[in-house]
Amino acid sequence: MDFGQLAGSIVSILNPYLGVLVEAGASTLGKEGVKTIWSKLVPHLSKNTELKTAVDDVVKDPKDEDSVAALRKAVKKLLERDPELAQSLQSVCQTITSGRDVYVSNTIENSPNAQIGPSERRD
Repeated sequence: MDFGQLAGSIVSILNPYLGVLVEAGASTLGKEGVKTIWSKLVPHLSKNTELKTAVDDVVKDPKDEDSVAALRKAVKKLLERDPELAQSLQSVCQTITSGRDVYVSNTIENSPNAQIGPSERRD
């Protein structure tokens, strides 16, 4: 199991919701997978000051790359110390990510033949 990759997935899933989770609690959120991940991490916050500090920093500024990286590192360390937790969280992450749609983005620049919408042939 790649703990770094799993930690990255966990942080990516939680990051948009951390403020709500910390301030209002998981019960206010409608995302079951997110609530499950959070409920498995919450018991560790009081025992792990590095994890707690990292969560607080990301809540303050979710777009700060250094804070997000520190949270990934703290989660990775936690997973390495608790393989059972890691296995449980991996299952939840796989369930969440397998339900996501894949979007492909294409960009066409400066093309005289570029067209948006259905093609109509006029002869």
